[in-house]
Amino acid sequence: MIKRKVLVTTIGIIILLVFSVVFQAIIAGDKEEKKEAKVEENIRYVHAIPVTYQELNSPITSQGRVLSKNIVALSAEASGKLMSGRIALKKGARFKKSDKLYQVYDKEDQLALRASKSEFLTIVARMLPDIKIDFPDTYGTFQEFFNKISLDEDLPEIPKKDINSSSKFKTFLATRNFLNTYYRIKQNELRLKRFSSYAPFDGTFISVNVEVGTFVNPGQQIAMMVDNSRLEIEVPLETQYIRWVKKEMEVSIQTELGENIGKGRVSRISPFVDPGTQSLSVFVGVNRREMPNLYYGQYVRVIYKDFTVKNVMRLPRNSIFNHNKVFIVKDDLLVKKDIVIRKIEDKDILVSGLDEGALVVDEPLVDARENSKVKILNDPAK
Repeated sequence: MIKRKVLVTTIGIIILLVFSVVFQAIIAGDKEEKKEAKVEENIRYVHAIPVTYQELNSPITSQGRVLSKNIVALSAEASGKLMSGRIALKKGARFKKSDKLYQVYDKEDQLALRASKSEFLTIVARMLPDIKIDFPDTYGTFQEFFNKISLDEDLPEIPKKDINSSSKFKTFLATRNFLNTYYRIKQNELRLKRFSSYAPFDGTFISVNVEVGTFVNPGQQIAMMVDNSRLEIEVPLETQYIRWVKKEMEVSIQTELGENIGKGRVSRISPFVDPGTQSLSVFVGVNRREMPNLYYGQYVRVIYKDFTVKNVMRLPRNSIFNHNKVFIVKDDLLVKKDIVIRKIEDKDILVSGLDEGALVVDEPLVDARENSKVKILNDPAK
């Protein structure tokens, strides 16, 4: 009886062990299938192309800003109440060459100048009888000079030839206070001209700092103005491209949206590098008459002619990461590789440094890791 119980117990234990082994094998099989399925799900599909080098034509494109060759600060040269000229003293107002830009109140100074000219007329009138008697050869010249004097106009030029004809005549003029009075009036005439300002070119006010009616002092800035007829474009250019750009080179000019504006020529290249941008400034001269829709301060694109770059291939800019790295596909795995950037375009980059025939990924990969298993979607041979 005891032997029978022992036998039954032993058989039960054996059966449990067999079931346990079988159950664990089933679970292990499920895990392995799930693991394999999980690995299968993590395979990344990429687009790749073979590395082939060739000679490519590539333009240089830079963005620049339209400037004026003449940017002038308009400042007061006399003190007084500021009055408007022929043009409204407002930002954006246009003017023509020789238009009066502003006027400083000068009535008192005009009256004082007329009083000085009146005194000078008296001096000359008193001199004429003596000149007629003592210096008859110069009388006609001084009579004509006297007749030309007007209270509303600048004094005429004095007859210098006659004045320097003899020391006796020069002494005569000095004792009559003639020369001192004449040059003091001429000085006041110049001073009175500073009460008004006239446009030196066709232009526009780009800023106005003082309102009409304000009291101004000499040296006070009234406005900033630009010459609309003489425009140029300042284009920052990276130092690596400057060897391709030459003076007098023709360039195309476009709006930021890519619409053609016209043609220009490189007028000068700055001989120094901007420390902030590490670029050189290229200045492009333009013909304002041929491009009436070009405006001061406008941003434009400047496109230089196509340049030939040898032994390179073109890759999208977004396929490059960490400045100079790309992924290639080797044995169905992603591998990082360094590249040599030869030229940067708007959307693409010309590169070298990869083994010819290698399969390079030409699309951006998000959260991609080296040695990740991948499959190529396209046919690299096409």
